[in-house]
Amino acid sequence: MGPGRVAESLVESMADAAVLLTPQLSPVCYNRSFAEATGLRPRKVAAELVERSVFDLLGNTDKSDAKHAQEALRSGVPIHLGEMDVLNASGDRFVMMQSFLPIADEAGGAVGVVAVFRDHSNEARVQLRYKELLRLEQARAEELENRVAERTQQLSAALEEVTRLSTYDPLTKLCNRRAFDDKARSAWQGATDGSGLAVMICDLDHFKRVNDEYGHQAGDRVLVATAEALVASVRPTDVVARFGGEEFVVLLTGALDGQHVARVAERCAEAIRALPIPALIPGAARRQTISIGVMKYAEGVKSIDEMIANADKALYEAKRTGRDRVVFFGEASAERPKQNEDVKPRLLLVDPDERRARALADRLAECYSVVSSPNGIEALRCCARQPFDVILSEEDTGSESGISFLRKSFAFAPHSARVLVLGSADAYLAIRATNVGRVDQLLLRDDSESHLIEALEHARLKLDLAGTKRLGGERQAELVAVPQLEGLQAIMRTRDLPYAYQPIVRSEDGQRIGFEAYARPETPGFLTPKPNPLALLEVAERMGALWELGRIGRVSICRDITALPSVMLVFINLHITELANEQLYEHGQTLRHANRVVFEIAESAVIRDGSRFREQIGRLRGMGYRVAVDGVGASYAGLEASLGIEANFLKIDMALTRSIERWQIKQRLVKSIIDLADQNGIQVIAKGVETAEEAATLIELGCRYQQGFYYGRPRPLSSWSEDAA
Repeated sequence: MGPGRVAESLVESMADAAVLLTPQLSPVCYNRSFAEATGLRPRKVAAELVERSVFDLLGNTDKSDAKHAQEALRSGVPIHLGEMDVLNASGDRFVMMQSFLPIADEAGGAVGVVAVFRDHSNEARVQLRYKELLRLEQARAEELENRVAERTQQLSAALEEVTRLSTYDPLTKLCNRRAFDDKARSAWQGATDGSGLAVMICDLDHFKRVNDEYGHQAGDRVLVATAEALVASVRPTDVVARFGGEEFVVLLTGALDGQHVARVAERCAEAIRALPIPALIPGAARRQTISIGVMKYAEGVKSIDEMIANADKALYEAKRTGRDRVVFFGEASAERPKQNEDVKPRLLLVDPDERRARALADRLAECYSVVSSPNGIEALRCCARQPFDVILSEEDTGSESGISFLRKSFAFAPHSARVLVLGSADAYLAIRATNVGRVDQLLLRDDSESHLIEALEHARLKLDLAGTKRLGGERQAELVAVPQLEGLQAIMRTRDLPYAYQPIVRSEDGQRIGFEAYARPETPGFLTPKPNPLALLEVAERMGALWELGRIGRVSICRDITALPSVMLVFINLHITELANEQLYEHGQTLRHANRVVFEIAESAVIRDGSRFREQIGRLRGMGYRVAVDGVGASYAGLEASLGIEANFLKIDMALTRSIERWQIKQRLVKSIIDLADQNGIQVIAKGVETAEEAATLIELGCRYQQGFYYGRPRPLSSWSEDAA
């Protein structure tokens, strides 16, 4: 067998792609691996090799490959090349190692060359992946090193912060109790028998009301301002700390006598009275006060802890005896603060008779610090601006009855004693005054000449004896801001309350069947920053004006709905207390539209006493009104009560509507409500629908009517009237 035939056999047996070339680089034969590498059909390979070079066929047009082949023929030495990228006819890419193996005859002359192409793609990918992993590992190591350094820095900073927080209050930046204890013990040890020390424990009066009425952020601003005021009222060498909540403590050091300590304590109290509360809490019309218990070192005291405990007892006494005062523990009367002895109880006198009021004020001036007010409205403003120990009101205040005024004043001055002067001994009026007006003492005008001072003191004593019970119970009233009071009075005066309306639609076609009316007060005090109807209702309820506000609202709504087609229903929220008012069932403007008015009552009221309202609901339905139960939830007890009063509509609470498409349990509950309502002939409205998915799911469950932002946000009825027909 000649060398050519041997070479052909070699090529055919090789696993790598191989081609046998003549000295002129013309192909003689090739193996299957080469044909597959070209990406051509087997028959097509031979035809292509006639017209194209081997190197062209594998997608490499570099002419240096032919030179390498010729060099191998000339030298008789195999040539191995590095990696090269190959793109074949099928678009496949390879990384190949190329070699040229010369074939010689017996005499040593070159008779051909074998071009071998070894697929190195997998190896190349492995190497590339190895390099990538190596790079990632190096990057990870660097990142880990950086994170260790960063974490070390964070831990160091955290340790510093923990150390700082362990000694300072984060809100006020004052020492905390732990730091104060350390400094107090150090001061005790450095003083001679503790003779240069005094401790003042200070507690803001009625601070809970600030948090409840205006929020904790407003409360925090008052705490920070209090801390700054206390620090400004003492020397740099003294220590001011926050014990927690609204309680602060001051440690006075150095040469001290009783009068000096008294002056410092009163200076601190006055600084708190002078805090600009309206600037700290926009809309607040009140004054902040503080109670202070003081313990100056006295012979026989064995430790700083005993001084702190005694100061705390003095603070309790300051709270018990009326607040807004300084009380010393264990000091001789000569060294007690003279300011406390000179402070007179504050009395608010409400009397429209100027001459009589002046005579009373002159008579009371020796025992009381008197502020006179000509009518109840102005008197409420006075209550909001400053505290009073006693409120003395005439039976007629000029703007309203004394009973009504005293009841309203409770929201502003829950801790004041109340005395009502009556023109006659009317037993009914007396009972009503004590039960409704929250009056502590009644006084006949004929007896006021001889018993006035006695009656005032008796009222204060009665209030003090009630003590903890009243402070912890009925006396814990919310304060009413002056702008809210004035806003309510403006609505009452103008008899106008704007409303916005949200459509209620039929599920199957989106056709509107009615609107729900929402109050949108536009008076000062209820725009924070948008209309706040809930705040309006709360103030009206506390001021005893809920019925009158509801009547004004219904008149406004009836005026609005004349712009709508007569088939449109209007849903009006009705407070449960209004059901008990007989005026609701009398002829009025609302009754003229009874066939299109639906009164909504909260489910919570029905649950509490469904039987109580059944007769009243029946009266409304007998007058032509329809009734809806609002906020129906997952409670079957509430559902049963709602069905029991034979309402026309049930409005499913938005808590069940929200994301109902994702909650099987909500779907089952809503389906149960709809089925029970259908069995009893009651229509169901789903509230709070906001998405197409919620709307579609409710339609599948059989809910006939829907309401929510998906169908429109509440807006003035005039903007709906054109397209509501």
